[in-house]
Amino acid sequence: MAEEKGTRSVELTPAGAHASVRIRVIEGADAGAEARLSLTPLIAGTAEGCGLRLSDPSVSRQHAELSLAAGRVKVRDLGSKNGTRHLGAKVDSLSVPVGGVIELGATKLALLPAAPATDELSTREEVGALFSRSTPMRRLFRQLELVAPTEATVLLLGEAGAGKEEVARAIHALSGRSGPFLSVDCATFTPPLAATRLFGPASANTAPSQGKASDDGTLFLDQVGELPPKVQPMLLRAVDRQEALRPGEAAPRRWSPRVVASSRVPLEELLAKGQFRADLLHRLSTVTLQVPPLRERPDDIPLLAERFAKELGHDLQLSGASLACLTAYHWPGNVRELRNLVERTLAVGVTEALPTEAEAAASAEGFSQARLLAVKAFERSYLEALLRKHQGSATRAAREAKMSRSYLYELLAEHGLRAKD
Repeated sequence: MAEEKGTRSVELTPAGAHASVRIRVIEGADAGAEARLSLTPLIAGTAEGCGLRLSDPSVSRQHAELSLAAGRVKVRDLGSKNGTRHLGAKVDSLSVPVGGVIELGATKLALLPAAPATDELSTREEVGALFSRSTPMRRLFRQLELVAPTEATVLLLGEAGAGKEEVARAIHALSGRSGPFLSVDCATFTPPLAATRLFGPASANTAPSQGKASDDGTLFLDQVGELPPKVQPMLLRAVDRQEALRPGEAAPRRWSPRVVASSRVPLEELLAKGQFRADLLHRLSTVTLQVPPLRERPDDIPLLAERFAKELGHDLQLSGASLACLTAYHWPGNVRELRNLVERTLAVGVTEALPTEAEAAASAEGFSQARLLAVKAFERSYLEALLRKHQGSATRAAREAKMSRSYLYELLAEHGLRAKD
């Protein structure tokens, strides 16, 4: 569509519907403020009665109207003094995909998918390389299903070894982007090489594997909190303007990969110490997701152990004592530590590789908690094996287990399992 007097009207193809959208201020005088957009249009401005009332003096009293249309957010400027912009271009009317960012004066608004209810779980047990049947992970899977198709930047928080890169890869797999997934370690960045690592050298033929983030791919910034202070403004400009200046070139090029970042340390702590920019934090944390540690998902421990063993070409049979040790152990290294343990188990034997009973007891939250975790993990593993043996028949499974079918059904429901009959 031709531009006229610096304005443009664009309609983007719908890629899914959203019943409601969160409008979040990510930069400006009201950073952190939010409003929810549903079926009723919302007015953003400084006047009393606006659905999103702002205090930024560069925002007009009734600056812009936002409404849901065909799974996107339709933004209409209301004759504001300083204009409404998207990707730096002034617009009169624009359909913006969820995950996009618009500017009202000096204020930037992120259009985010509404957070799922706290009890809303995904029906998936696998997303990319992630595998889980636990409630915390299936809740995370549901959040990934909502966020991945949008353009929102995502900040992943979690302990070392919890699987943040695997979560980033799952976001890429669900996003529908055709480009590659590129992971970079921010701790290795130096100012002279940062532009090449992020944007690639001047040659357009440089492959993503050589350090170039593809516009139709996903860029994973691992441990973004360790990004050197001198590099942070460069990344902020690229993410904010969706353009980058490659080494040796005079003019910037379009640069718009999906950005996912991770940190094991809350970035607010680095912000308080003056080690991280507030504006960069707001741009990277359009959506923040917490990756649960392994100790909060004990049901997954025997399942993951068996899965890792099969990937290595072996079967792993866990005794009751071994299962008790695994579920009571604190797992400071999380899933990565479990994988390493399985490899050691297959190499040197269960007795030498497993955490000792003393280690497990010392890391658990008391004997009662350790015992409960072990019993629950054993119950699920036992029930799954029983159903597999009897091809899902509850009648035959209950007969062999010497329990009533009604009690078996109660146990199956408690662990999220289902019999065929």
